[in-house]
Amino acid sequence: MNSPVPAPRQTGLTLIELMTVLAVAAILAGTAVPSMKNLMLHQQQVSALNAYVGSFNLARSHAVSHVSQVIACPSRDGATCTGGLAWEHGWLLYQDDNRNRRLDAGEPVLSVAGPLRPGLTATSSIGRPQLVYRSDGSAAGSNLRLTLCDQRGSDRARSVVINNAGRPRTGPDELRRCTPPAA
Repeated sequence: MNSPVPAPRQTGLTLIELMTVLAVAAILAGTAVPSMKNLMLHQQQVSALNAYVGSFNLARSHAVSHVSQVIACPSRDGATCTGGLAWEHGWLLYQDDNRNRRLDAGEPVLSVAGPLRPGLTATSSIGRPQLVYRSDGSAAGSNLRLTLCDQRGSDRARSVVINNAGRPRTGPDELRRCTPPAA
């Protein structure tokens, strides 16, 4: 006796199953994108904080090791200090041999930093357009607070604070005086 041949079994997805998978994938992607943007903004801010701390440590170290005065100031062109409070366009470190707080011919430039990524602002304390390191490593004047802000606003602002001993530290900006940049 011949037994009937079973029909081949069909495998695959139905249209309803496919649409369900695509809907779940879209929901997961929609929740991941804002988190990824937040992570990117945080990492850019941390990178900028580290660049400032590294520059300030270099300035302090050079002042002590060369028994000289070193200036850190905001600069747009890498050759002159702007005299303003905005550091996001770049900054400059130089040895101030004649102690006039201006970069003169013959004074060595220690470091030039370019602008921060678009969307980040960095503003120093009112009345502190530059940071002066003395030969003993201390910072002249009152504490300098450099506040970094992005479009997330004051709640996510971070600061670099340089105390009178010249040591930088980072942390949240307690003053909440951040103005987010234009998006």
